[in-house]
Amino acid sequence: MVTKLLIFEAMGLGKTFITVTFVYMFMQQNYGKSILIACPKVVIRNWRNEFNKWLPMCGLNRVTCYCMDDSTKSKDREWTVKKWKNDGGILIISYELYSILVGMRGSTTTEKGESAIDMLTGQSYTPVARKKSKKPKVDEFHERMRDWLFSPDLVVIDEGTKIKNADTNFSKALNSIQTRNRMILTGTPLQNHLMEYYSMVNWVRPDYWTKDEFKRLFVTPIRDGMKADDDPFAVNVMKQRSYVLVEELKNFVDRKDQSILVRDLPQKKEYVVYFKLTKFQKRIYKLFLNAVVSQESQITNHVDHCQVQIEYSISICYITQSSEPP
Repeated sequence: MVTKLLIFEAMGLGKTFITVTFVYMFMQQNYGKSILIACPKVVIRNWRNEFNKWLPMCGLNRVTCYCMDDSTKSKDREWTVKKWKNDGGILIISYELYSILVGMRGSTTTEKGESAIDMLTGQSYTPVARKKSKKPKVDEFHERMRDWLFSPDLVVIDEGTKIKNADTNFSKALNSIQTRNRMILTGTPLQNHLMEYYSMVNWVRPDYWTKDEFKRLFVTPIRDGMKADDDPFAVNVMKQRSYVLVEELKNFVDRKDQSILVRDLPQKKEYVVYFKLTKFQKRIYKLFLNAVVSQESQITNHVDHCQVQIEYSISICYITQSSEPP
C-alpha cells in the first residue's frame, strides 16, 4: 500500500484523531513500523497525549511515542532517533529541530547560544578543539541523521502550509525524504493562495503537475475570473477550472468544512447583553477621551489603537471594580 493523502479540514473536525486512526491501521496491518510526525513545537505535547490515549485502547500498548524539541537533551537526540528507526514507533519532532538534525539549517549556534557541534554530538569542546573537530563531527552526524530521518515508513506533516515556500530549510529537508507514504494536514486549501495548494500537492504527489502547468491550467484562469470587472466568459472559465481542479485531486484530497456539522448541532443562538458602565469606568473613559482629544493631530493614525485601549481599560476596570454597583 502506498499512501498519498492531503487532509484539508477546518479546525475542530478531527484531523488529529483521523491521523491517529490511520497510524493505528498502518501499523496494525504491518505496512510499516516507523512513523514520523513533523509539527509546530507548540502542539508536540498534544500529539503525544492523543497517541498515548488512543493507541493502548486499540491494543498497541508496545508502540513507543518519542517526542523531540528544544527541551530534549543534546546527548539524547541521536540515541532517540536511532532507537526509533531501529525498533519502530512514532517520532514527533518540531520543524526547526528536524531541519537542524538533517543539516538543512545554516546557523552554527542554537537559540540558546549553544555551539552546533556541542548541540549535535552532545559533547563539549574548548574553542580550539571545537574549531578542529567541528566540520567532520557535524558532517558525520548529519549523514547518520539523514539515513534515519529521510526514510521512515510514513511521514505526516501537520500544518502543511509550512512548506508553501520551497526555499525554506524545512521544505528543502522534506523534499529530500525518500518515503512514498506521505500525509499533510491543514485547513481548507482553496481559501489560501493557489500556489500554496500546489506546493502541498507537489510534495504528496511529486511531478503530478509541473509548476508552469499548474499556473497555466488553474492559477491564471481562476485568478483572472475573480476580478470584479470580469466578463461572463472569464467567470465561466474560472468555475470550470475550479471544478476540474477539485475533481482531479478528489482521490487523494479530503476537503471538509464546518458545514458538515450543521445537521448534528443545535441551532446557533446569539445573545447581546448590555451593561451600564460603573462610575469608575465612566471616569476612566472620560480621562482617556480627553487625553486623545488633546493630541488631535495624531488621532487619524491612532483611531483603531485608541478604540482597543478604551475597550481594554473598561474591561479591566469592570473586573477590578466588580463589587461596585452600576
